[in-house]
Amino acid sequence: NRKTRGQIESMVVQAFNGLGLADGEDAVLELRDGWFNVSYKIRLTDGRDVVLKIAPSSDVAVMSYEKSIMITEVATMRLVRQNPAIPVPEIYYFDGTHELCNADYFFMEYMPGDSLERVKNSLAPAVKASIERQIGEIIREINSFPGTYFGYDGNPHLRAATWREAFIKIVESVLEDAAGKK
Repeated sequence: NRKTRGQIESMVVQAFNGLGLADGEDAVLELRDGWFNVSYKIRLTDGRDVVLKIAPSSDVAVMSYEKSIMITEVATMRLVRQNPAIPVPEIYYFDGTHELCNADYFFMEYMPGDSLERVKNSLAPAVKASIERQIGEIIREINSFPGTYFGYDGNPHLRAATWREAFIKIVESVLEDAAGKK
């Protein structure tokens, strides 16, 4: 769901109260490490770098559990950001109206660095072990948040009171998708 510079400029102006894109071709750079959404590194006229993530348009076939997944992503990031022990970017703006864009999108804080997937083979074993330990500590912190249901914020049909019930609903939705029933 790639967008032109002009479309992105309109989204930036709306999200950042009239602030626009910086001059130059490098003000909009597509990030290619993701698998589901289109992501861009955006430079604003105030010099700040942010990330824009755009979901697939509604006419793109996705798995049932992926429908409205960006709502779940944003809600989760906002929730876990409440714990300062969890390094998660700030969400600056979310738009689910589809007025400027044919899909949900959001802007978030840009965090410089390389993805672990990209660099893990070049890391020393001790460094990998340290990173894995840190990831485990972060997961422990994330799992400390209480919830009122299991499943997806953006997909109420796949929620349940217990993890077992939610998991069964999710697996059944995958099987229905495979059978072409949705």
